[in-house]
Amino acid sequence: MNLLLLTAFAILHYSNAINPNKTCSSCNDPHMVNFANVPFEFHQSGEFCLYNSGLVEVKAGFSSCGSATCNCLLRIKILTGVHTGNYLEIDACSSGTWSVQTSTSNVVTCPYLSATDDQIKLDAWWSGQPSTSVFPGFRCTQTVTGKTAIRTDFNSGNDVLVLGIPGFLGMACIEVYGSNNYFTTTQYSNDKCLCGQYTKSKDADCRIALQDRCLTAIIGKNSELDQLFEKFVKDCVADLNLFKEGGNKEDVGLFQKDVLEAKKLELLIKVFNKNVDLIKQRGFNAQTSAAIEKYCACKGLVPNTNCIVKGECKQFQICI
Repeated sequence: MNLLLLTAFAILHYSNAINPNKTCSSCNDPHMVNFANVPFEFHQSGEFCLYNSGLVEVKAGFSSCGSATCNCLLRIKILTGVHTGNYLEIDACSSGTWSVQTSTSNVVTCPYLSATDDQIKLDAWWSGQPSTSVFPGFRCTQTVTGKTAIRTDFNSGNDVLVLGIPGFLGMACIEVYGSNNYFTTTQYSNDKCLCGQYTKSKDADCRIALQDRCLTAIIGKNSELDQLFEKFVKDCVADLNLFKEGGNKEDVGLFQKDVLEAKKLELLIKVFNKNVDLIKQRGFNAQTSAAIEKYCACKGLVPNTNCIVKGECKQFQICI
């Protein structure tokens, strides 16, 4: 087989993989834009799925950066085939350092090949760069603009391209380019991750409605709060499934907000009083009182003493 035929084979081998016209991004604290070009805010701490085609999953991690949360983790994981479980990640959540690591805890070097941001979106460019194969199932490179470009290597129209952009707290932005197959099948319409079409409606609306950055800032990472939050998001989505399209977004999660409000007070008492027996009695020591005042001040409010101490309220509210 001559060089011309080999080149043609390589280009065909990589054809119809990445869709360069569909982008999802998570930038700074973070401002999200999904594949449908719908912008929204997402300020939860922890790891969250951005993209899931059933073949590849892309996750982002967000950690506290003042009164908000910021990008600090990017992980691309293969979910099926001979390389199932393999992943590459950039984890700047704890150290703020920038390195690409594998699922076997090895650091890999993504070569600098003078690639432009436009070139890395072209399948043909990757097919001519064997040095970009850094780990089974993955390729990566550094662009002339300082971005780290990582893509899967299925060669079957199911690949995903993800760009990590250095910046504040180690990672300013994450950009995801899905596969053509993802956008032309039910993978897209069924994807409940933050980049997916599903984001336009219920799950994202509920997360945005129920998020409470002030509580997270006061008590920090809390597994009980995380579990409660995920449960109420699911309940909220279930309620929205019964609502008609075009309803008032201010009504999203109202029931869950009311129930969650009482749970928040219990958590504040648990964290700062360390006395579970006092929860039912609403016993506040100086630390708990100070935490409640700080929590309400974060919201620009004051403690609702009649409600949280005397129990004199029709609708439970910690702050007024």
